[in-house]
Amino acid sequence: MPTTFEYGTVAVANSLGVGEVIPGTVQNFAFIGKCANPTIASTAIVACPSGSTVAVPGMTGVYPTNLAGVGMRMRDKNGTPLVGTGNCSTTSSFGNTAADGSFSVSGNFELVKTGPISAGTITSATYNWGALSTGTLLTPSTTSVASGTAVRPVSCSVTSATANQIIPLATISPSMLGSAGATAARTPFSISINCQSGVKVAVTFTSTSGNSGVASVLGSVGTATGVGVQLLNGSLTPINLDTALPLTSGTTGDMSFPFYGQYYRLGTSAVTSGTVKASAIFTMSYQ
Repeated sequence: MPTTFEYGTVAVANSLGVGEVIPGTVQNFAFIGKCANPTIASTAIVACPSGSTVAVPGMTGVYPTNLAGVGMRMRDKNGTPLVGTGNCSTTSSFGNTAADGSFSVSGNFELVKTGPISAGTITSATYNWGALSTGTLLTPSTTSVASGTAVRPVSCSVTSATANQIIPLATISPSMLGSAGATAARTPFSISINCQSGVKVAVTFTSTSGNSGVASVLGSVGTATGVGVQLLNGSLTPINLDTALPLTSGTTGDMSFPFYGQYYRLGTSAVTSGTVKASAIFTMSYQ
């Protein structure tokens, strides 16, 4: 049921653009429950920002927190921002209860940079949950950022030379991938940052070329079949996609982090000749 999100300290890179999601703050959730009142059937389950607040101009579904420059937003399971304040509305809905009052809803919560940020703490960032137009609140009834969450601006950014890269893997024969899980053509690359000292850094890789079915392997949109591209960290350990990978507990200034990419045979079907084209985006998060 509705909950409190614990972030520790949130560090926001000065290079982050206004309107962008603050990396490391996206929290996915899923709630299952049932309304005891038998009259609450086929009714929208909604969430709205607490208090008499208005959306940040030009940012759909983003509402201010107490800390200048930091907003909050909730999205439904389809990624659509929820819009509505006060008693909420149908645009604040995660879906309806069933005929027996039961419900199952999911979505995510995120913090958004809405302007210049100075060091401070979040003490008010709350959404209230309930059944639309019934006066019925869920129990517990709120989703919030833990009061006292520290936010600080930091001077960290990915270097232009490593922000967008094409990593060519060597040409191989399908016979080099003789069985499921076989790998070949390990190729190094790195991501470098210009950063102040004393900042925790993590990176998250997300595939933009499809799901391979293996947590550490990017799908391919090339003409070869049965093969993807696996990502490894500097210790040659596979990197789980869509999961934050800690890189350092404290920067010492500008730093560079090594990674590798390699072909990976998927399943037991034969690998056929052709091109392998895999792509990903990476997101750096700071604390």
